[in-house]
Order: sequence, then C-alpha cells, then structure tokens
Amino acid sequence: MFYFCASSVSFGQSANNNLQNALNFYNNRNYENSIAVLESMNIKPSDIEPYLLLIDNYIKLKNYSMAETLINDAANYHSRDFRVLERKLNIELLNNRNTEARRTINSIKALDSKNYFANYAEGLLNERMGYYKTAMTLYERAIIIDKNRAEAPVSLAYLQLASGNSNRALNLLNNNIDNNPRMAESYYHLANYYYLNRNYNRALSEVSNAFYYYTNYNEAKILQANIFLSLKRYNEAIGILEYIPDSEFKNNSKYYYIGNVYEEANNYPNAKNSYINYLKTKPEDELGRLAYERVLLNTNPTPDYERNRAALYYGNMASYYTRLADNVRAQAYLKHMLKLNPANTYARLMLSDVYRRMGLEERALEELEIAKNVNPEDKSIVYKYDSYKRRLDKNIPSRSWGIENQYNLEKSGYTIAIADTITAQKDSPMFFNTALYQTLSYVLPQYGKFQVLDIYTNYYSERDLYSELNLRKVDYYLRGSTFENSADNFTVMLDLVEVRNERVVTNFTITTKGKDRIMNAAVMTGKVIDNAIPFYSKVIKIHNDNIYINAGKLQGLTNDMNLLIYNTTTATTDLSNRSADMSIGMVKVITADENVSLTKLIDGRALSRINLNQIVIPYITNTSVNSVQAQN
Repeated sequence: MFYFCASSVSFGQSANNNLQNALNFYNNRNYENSIAVLESMNIKPSDIEPYLLLIDNYIKLKNYSMAETLINDAANYHSRDFRVLERKLNIELLNNRNTEARRTINSIKALDSKNYFANYAEGLLNERMGYYKTAMTLYERAIIIDKNRAEAPVSLAYLQLASGNSNRALNLLNNNIDNNPRMAESYYHLANYYYLNRNYNRALSEVSNAFYYYTNYNEAKILQANIFLSLKRYNEAIGILEYIPDSEFKNNSKYYYIGNVYEEANNYPNAKNSYINYLKTKPEDELGRLAYERVLLNTNPTPDYERNRAALYYGNMASYYTRLADNVRAQAYLKHMLKLNPANTYARLMLSDVYRRMGLEERALEELEIAKNVNPEDKSIVYKYDSYKRRLDKNIPSRSWGIENQYNLEKSGYTIAIADTITAQKDSPMFFNTALYQTLSYVLPQYGKFQVLDIYTNYYSERDLYSELNLRKVDYYLRGSTFENSADNFTVMLDLVEVRNERVVTNFTITTKGKDRIMNAAVMTGKVIDNAIPFYSKVIKIHNDNIYINAGKLQGLTNDMNLLIYNTTTATTDLSNRSADMSIGMVKVITADENVSLTKLIDGRALSRINLNQIVIPYITNTSVNSVQAQN
C-alpha cells in the first residue's frame, strides 16, 4: 500500500477536492470510481501525485498493462522519482518477474539507499529463492526504515512462524494492527496466524474484524471457509467457496478448495468430481494429482479403467526420469502407478528395468515374476522371465550362501516415521502438507539405509506422538513447515528429530520449483536424511569363518569396506559415536550382494565372540549434515 498527499501548490481548490475524492474512493477499494474522478481531471504525466494514484488504481484492478503504460509516461517526466520506480517494482513482484525486479531494486537504491520498498522487495526475492535468513535480515532492515508499512512485518512474521518462533510472529502481527488499525489485511493475517496454530475461535473473531473494514474481502472468505472446514462445519465452508468468483482464487484453485471440503467430510464422490474439474484447467498440477489419487482409492476401491487412466500421468513421468537414469524419481512414480493398480504390467516391467540398471537383479526378477503371473498368456513376458531366471540362478551370490531370497530377511537400518508433524504455513491450501507426506512415502523407501513408517494419517498431541513413536520403535521423525513462496516455488523447513532423546539431528531448508516441485523436495529431503543418520545391520548367519550381514549394495556397501561388530543386539542411535576400541572386532566385506553381504574378520581370533543378531556398523560413518539450501 502506497501513501499519497494532495498538494495545494500544484492544484486549485477544486482540483484538490477532486483528488481527495479520488483518494477516498481508492482507500474504500472503489477503484473504478477513483479512476473516473482522476480521468475527469484531465491529469497529465507531469502531475505526479494524481498520476501515481491513477497507476495504483490500475494495479489494484490487476490491469498491469495499463499501469505499466502510465508508469512509462510518468518516467518521461520524473525519471529520478523513486516512487515511479516503486510502482514498476510492485508490478514486477506481483507477476514474478524476478530478474527485472532485481534491476529495478538497484535503480531505486541508486536514488535512495534507504528506500523501504526496495529493501522489502529484496527480502521477498531472497525468500523466493530460499535464502530465508537473508530475507529476514532485509525485512528487519525495512521495518527499521518504516515501521508503519505492513508488507515487511507480515512477511517476517510468516517466516518466523515457519521457523518455529510463534511468539515473535504474534508480536509482529499485533504491532502491525497497532500501526494499521483500519486495514482489513492486518486482521486477516492475525486470523491466519491463529488458524495455523489451530486456535479456530480466535481466528474466526479476527476474520470478523477483517470483514468489518472490508465486507467483500475474498481472501478472508477463503480463510473463513478453511476455518469452518477445520471445525467440521462443512456446509458453511462449501457455501462460502461456491459464491467466490473463480478469479479470486490463486492459480485457478477454486475447485481444489471445494474438493478439500468434500474430502475432509469423507464425501469422496463429490471430492473426486471437484478435483477432476480442477485438473481440467491444470492437468499436470501435483497438488491436484495427489488429491485425485487419494479420493480415487476410496471411490474406486478396486483397480478399474479410471484408476488406470489416472496412472498414465505417473507413467509418463516415470518414463521421463527413466530416460534420465534418475532411479529414485522413476521408482517413486512407478510406485504411484502400482498403488492405483498393483497388476499394472507396464509399471512392473519398467520397475524391473530400473532395478536391473541399479544392479538389483533379484528385485528385477521379482517384478518380472509378478508381471508373468498377472499375464501368464503373454509369451514375451514369460520368455523374458524364464531366460532372466536361468541366468540369475547361477549368478546371485547369496543363493550360493544358502540364502534363498535376500529380500525376505529382517530389514536393516533405523526407522524414520512420516508423521503429521509438518505444518502448512502462510496461506497454503488444505492438504498441502498431506501432499508432501504422500510423496515422501513414495520417495524415502528408495533409500536403502533406513526404514520408513507411515503414520501421517493420524494426528497426535506432542506427548501422544512420542508415546506412539516409542511404541512402534521409531528412531527418527521429521517436523517443521512447508509453504509456497509463489505459484511455482515449494519450500520445506524441517528438523530431523531423534526420538530417544528428542534431539534435533539436523535442520534444513529446501526450495524447489517446477511442475514436480513436491517430488523434488521429497527427493532432496531423502538425500539429507540418508547422509544425516547412522546405519546399522545385523549378523544373520555364521558359517565357519564366514559372517553374513543383512545389508548390501542397496545400503551402499561395497567390496573391501570395513565394518565394526558390537556385542549387543540392540541398535541404539548412539552406536556410531562409540570408538572402534569398544567393538569386538572389525570385518571386511568380501562380497556385497544386493541386500546381504559376506564378510570376514580381519582378526580371526575374535570369531568365538561373534553371535547372531549382533549389531554391525560401518567403520567410517558420516553422521552430520548441517543445512541444505537447494533450488531446482
């Protein structure tokens, strides 16, 4: 929001009255009437005050082409007036023209190094790129320059909230109300704060305050609908959303919001129809696809034509990443397909090829066998399976060790839970965090060093959560925030928490963009976890001086790698911190198969102390990752 003053030096009394009327119309959000008054004054670009007001009216009406034409005209007369450049910068920010915005910021700072809006805008650009600490510093600087403006305090409040500093966020929003008590937006953001903190009654109260100053405030209506949804007042939520014009929803998301309400009410047929309507306008939207998949599994409980058709999207994505040799993403999209139809032969064959490329040939054979059993009449599949099996029967090392199926063994590695502990921040739509949980559940199991438990469909209080995690013998879980910076950006700000002592192992921020930005964020989260937590396996068989453990290539083991064996059968997360002197022996990997390895003691004298189920960890383990800043 920009500020104006009607100067009596440039205009006569009548013109000043008209300018004041135009300003009153603008402040009351009656932009068309404000424009009409200004145009009746026959103002020229040289008349800077009314011309700036005319520009702002067109910006509010989202008529950016007209606003930019007026800005160019004004710049011809006022090339060194930073207020003209501020309007230009505002349009660039609103339209995500970030490169242009950065140039305009530099132009403004050349005229006014302590310009509030330039510092705020620079913070916003850093936030969009995922540089949140820098963004917060710039927001703080903007507040020092002008504490009465609303943009920087509100942006800083949301970042503080996403970072877990709830009290600091609340103070910023309350101060914003003190400085801007007649702005509906001030109350909207406070209402959103209470909504995000699940204080729904306070949120409704602040929404009412917003409506007092702006009755037709559609963003506040959408927030009110989300609050009603959380309170299970579904009919009221639907009633609000239905009457809001489509154009008032970000990214044409009206039917996505309506689908949210029906899904939360377990009205899956109506939810499905809403999501289908949403996907008609945005067929490749990740949120819409994930939502459609969720409800489709309820409306169509067995695989059918509709579920197979929905799987085609994931098939295309899997093919794309297979060509790029991106095995993690390819597997994740193929698992999407198999969730919709476990008998999808195309997905089974493609997954078999992915495993074969990874050197996981027994897994590849398993997928071929499933495809053969589903299509016993398809001679090409039968032939491919039979020939592949004949070759592998002689070439799978673990079978010569008396281990018939290495994937039927107890899994190695610590367990990480995907729990409902990631909060959707800012003005993110419902089920925004659920979309992340879904994607993580497809992605994280591709990393072989840890196990994954999905419990995100249940909400627990903090105390009940720890009880549940301990009951299920979970070692780690993720908590934090996720939100959109713009229509194309997706951000996670997460802590990896050790359950045993509630210690934060690492915290990290990831910002991605593009049509598969949620998938990208999940993959990068998996990489952080893979590097941050230790790994263990167990002794599963002893024959003469051969010691077999339940870990192999899938877990990153290679021939000649050294590992330590400890005289314990309980894998506590602090094992990797113990010195080698505390172990009972060191073994070397002789042959690493896919999911099991043959090892031998370096000092054979310790063989008598080796027993089944003893814990084995790598001799050198990278157990810490400080922070990740990533853009895709």
